[in-house]
Amino acid sequence: MAMKKSFGTKAFLKKKDYKIVKVRSLASRNFRISEKVKKKILAASCAVCLMFSLLLDVFALSSVATDIQSAEQVINLYSTNQEIKYSISSQKTILGISGNSTYTIYKLKPFGFAILLDETNGLMEACYAENAIVPIDMKSDAQYYYGGPGVYCIRQNGSFLNTFDGEFLSFDDVYYCGQLERSASQYELRKSGKIDSKAKFTMTRSDFSTHTVANNYFAFLDEYGENEHGTCTVIAAAMLLGYYDNFIDENFVPTQYEEGNGTSEAFHQLLNGYVYGTSALGGIFIHEALPGINAYLTDQTVWARMVSDNSSQTSIINNIIDNLAGGDPVIASMGTHLGATYDHTVLIYSVTYYNDDPAGTAAVRMNMGWGDTINDSGQYNTAYVTTAGWFYECGYLEYA
Repeated sequence: MAMKKSFGTKAFLKKKDYKIVKVRSLASRNFRISEKVKKKILAASCAVCLMFSLLLDVFALSSVATDIQSAEQVINLYSTNQEIKYSISSQKTILGISGNSTYTIYKLKPFGFAILLDETNGLMEACYAENAIVPIDMKSDAQYYYGGPGVYCIRQNGSFLNTFDGEFLSFDDVYYCGQLERSASQYELRKSGKIDSKAKFTMTRSDFSTHTVANNYFAFLDEYGENEHGTCTVIAAAMLLGYYDNFIDENFVPTQYEEGNGTSEAFHQLLNGYVYGTSALGGIFIHEALPGINAYLTDQTVWARMVSDNSSQTSIINNIIDNLAGGDPVIASMGTHLGATYDHTVLIYSVTYYNDDPAGTAAVRMNMGWGDTINDSGQYNTAYVTTAGWFYECGYLEYA
């Protein structure tokens, strides 16, 4: 309170120190102030300016510290490595490719990166792996545009250049990515509405639930064939069947198609034969792949059949949560610039959500299905985290 009183100058002016002189004009007044008072006013003004400047700096630093602190809290809540306390080493603002939202990409210490939606601090994507590399140039003055995992663009000659793969986006690509990015950001906005704006910065892991299936298996799995022709749905199915063969029933994958802890390229090609028949390989929805995958399961005389859900985002996320809570991994398709035609099917083995609204607040951990190779961004792909807002279809096994 003592500091508050010092903001005014009245405390420094005493009646005996000044004399008001009546002026010649009725339109204005001139004040003659003693040198003693002038010095006091000057000193007071300087003190006020200095104090106000210092307070502005404190408020600014406090705001930045709060933002960093809250971002770090969210980042650590969804971390795939709870033994490490992640902190932010640098950050850069990126614009949504739809033009509706802004995001911040954070480079993490000791390693990794995360992208958060500015408006809510909602996690859009993150990679906490030791050899993860931030997918954009943090030191560049260029303005980056975000369209989801794998879409980090700059404008070049009036077009969007995706720095992730060096390809230009067509008009349709930009529109499609914009729709996906807008949908995912809206999911995060709905998430923040479930929690008081102040409370969301003080959430702890006790307010979250996490269901994980075979983390050490999927977080290091890189044997399931090569996705060279947009066959990510089949690759994800191979990972799923390989898990059931290892942990549930060894009849899911014939011995000759096993490789290490996973499955071989020959198994990938075998499934391609069931799914595509004589058609060309390429991007395919999970529900389109079901007949072929289930024909394979029938031939193996195992108890399971694959089903899928693409009815609504709430239903899809609930199915993901229910299966993982029951000990079963799922495959799911996300809207992103990976795999075939800006869509990608992955293997989900962990989900985390706010307890008060599971389907509206989920984030998932997945194996992206890129094998043991490092992609152009240097990003490790087996323990990747994103908001569930990117997903539009899931597939899982049920008893036949």
